[in-house]
Amino acid sequence: MRILPFTLRQLEYFDAIASGGSLAAAAERCHVSASALALALDELEHHLAQQLFVRRKGRGVALTAAGARLLATAR
Repeated sequence: MRILPFTLRQLEYFDAIASGGSLAAAAERCHVSASALALALDELEHHLAQQLFVRRKGRGVALTAAGARLLATAR
């Protein structure tokens, strides 16, 4: 059995951010703070050694190519 370097919760948060297009929308959907989501995302990106989103100041986030691949696999 292979142990993944991230948690299911991190994947759920990642999916919520991708679906909502922003940390604020995802935080509301997941009933957690935006800072908790940002921390989980930072940890996920660190474990994968990949940037998953491009953070666009004032306009939310956009998936990178690596983020799009992870999203397709996760779903």
